[in-house]
Amino acid sequence: MKHVLGALAVAVFIAPATWADDLYTPEWRGAPTATYQHWSFDSEWADENYILPDVVDNPFGTPFCEAGSDAEWLPTFEGRDGVMHVYNGEIDFFVPNNPEALPDKFAYVQITWWNEGYDQPYPYVDHGGDLVDFMYLDQLDLGGGWYWDLIYIHWQPNPLDEIFGFMTMYSNDMWIDQVVIDTICIPAPGAMSVLALGGLGLLRRRR
Repeated sequence: MKHVLGALAVAVFIAPATWADDLYTPEWRGAPTATYQHWSFDSEWADENYILPDVVDNPFGTPFCEAGSDAEWLPTFEGRDGVMHVYNGEIDFFVPNNPEALPDKFAYVQITWWNEGYDQPYPYVDHGGDLVDFMYLDQLDLGGGWYWDLIYIHWQPNPLDEIFGFMTMYSNDMWIDQVVIDTICIPAPGAMSVLALGGLGLLRRRR
C-alpha cells in the first residue's frame, strides 16, 4: 500500500553531521534491530536498477536504490558532486527489514535536494502494516538552491518490507544529492524509550 506525504511540519533539533549532509543521527543508530543506509551518489552507477548505498549498516540484507530510465547521474551540479537527476518520474529505495514480527517500527529519512523554481521531491512509502505517522519534521535551506528535509515514519506492527521513494510533481524534474535512511524495529516495551532517545515521534503527534 503506497502512502504519499502531505504538508511540512515544524522544525526540530539537529544532531551534528557525521557524513556530508547526514544532519540527524537517531541515538539508536547501530542498535541490533536498527538499519542505516546512506546514498551520496558520488560515483556513476553501472545499473540504474541497482544502485548500492555508499555507507550501509543493515544486518538484514543489502539495501539498494532503483532509479530506472527516468534518471541520469550528473558528476557535478550546482556546486555539488554526484547528483541524481530524475525526469518527471520517481526514485525508490529498498531497505531490507527485520523479519521478526515486532509491534513497532520507526524510520527517519533525510534527503538533500535542489530547487530553483521547482517543487520539492514528493515522498511516499510502500509497505505492509498500519501507518501511524508519516510527516515532515524539518527543512533547512543549505544555500545555493539546495535544501535538506527530515521525514519521520512510524508503523504498527513492523511491516515485512517497505520501499521509501520520491516522485516529481506536476511534470517537474528533481535533483537529489543525498538520501539517508535509518530504521529500527522494537518490541512494545521499548517503544517509549526509542521515541525518547530520538527526541521526536510522540512529541510531534501531541502538538
